[in-house]
Order: sequence, then C-alpha cells, then structure tokens
Amino acid sequence: MRKLKELNSRQVLILVGIIIMLGVTAFAGVQSFIGKKQQKSLSEVRKELSNTVWLEETSNGTNVVYFSPFGDILLGTKNEKGKLNLNTVYLTYEVTKPNNLYISNQAGNDKGKSWFGDHKIEVNGDTLKLDNKYYKKGKDATGWYDYSQDPANWESFTEEDIYEMDHPSKTDENE
Repeated sequence: MRKLKELNSRQVLILVGIIIMLGVTAFAGVQSFIGKKQQKSLSEVRKELSNTVWLEETSNGTNVVYFSPFGDILLGTKNEKGKLNLNTVYLTYEVTKPNNLYISNQAGNDKGKSWFGDHKIEVNGDTLKLDNKYYKKGKDATGWYDYSQDPANWESFTEEDIYEMDHPSKTDENE
C-alpha cells in the first residue's frame, strides 16, 4: 500500500490503464464463451430433430411437424375426426445452418410447394420455433410416423371431389 502512495501520476495512469485492459479482455472472453455455448452446432440441431414430432393445438385440430431420421419431414394437420388433412405432405429437409432448415420436394410429389426453400428454426428444450410459429415436443414420434403411413388415417377425396377434378366446370376453365 505504501508503494502505491509513492507512485507519480503517470505511473498511476499506466496502472489504471492496465487494470482496465485486463477487465475488458476478461469480459470479452466471457462473452465469447457464453456465445459459443448458446450457439448449437449443426450436428447438435440435426440430432435434436431426428425422429421427433412437434405439435401445435389449434381450433382446426393438431398441427404436426415430424422429422424422420432419414431426412423426411411431415407437415400437416390432424383434424378433429382424427384424420390427416389433404394439405398434409411429406417433404425432404436438411439442416443447413444451426438456425436454418431447407425444405425441398420428394420425387413424385406435387404438393407442398409453399414449404419449399429456407426456414428459420430454433430448438429450445421442448419447444420448436419454425418460422415464428411455436410447437411443443410430442411424446411418440414413431407412433406418428406409423399413423401417417396408414392410408385409413388420411382424409380422402369424396366422389364429388373426384368428379369435379375430372370434369372442371366452365367457370373453372375461364379462370
């Protein structure tokens, strides 16, 4: 303590500068470490998504997002009658960055085009955020996969729907 009192003003300024620089360096190091811990790696995100199902309850039923371990994604809605609606679709996904999901078509599929491209994604525990929409983690991913593979669990077109597709009305042709 006596030696500190013997320092002149120039030496005090140098000492204070050194202390400040050490503090700034320590703070930057801690922030960098925290930032790296919060940012998940690509493989961590892929592992968190593989063979999981994410659900959102709505007035129209249950919206479902199922990620298969093989790069397939089921996007759709299970209605109040327990059927997957006609807009439900299997597509292909790839996690391209820790916060980015790229969705593309599967061969022979002609629906789901609105999903094609990049989507923002964030997995935080039991919550999935996909394009600012939140889903809660479901319990039985394999059960959802099995459910989706049974044609009896999908809505089907009525005979009237099929007739209208085969025989478009004149108003449909003029549009």
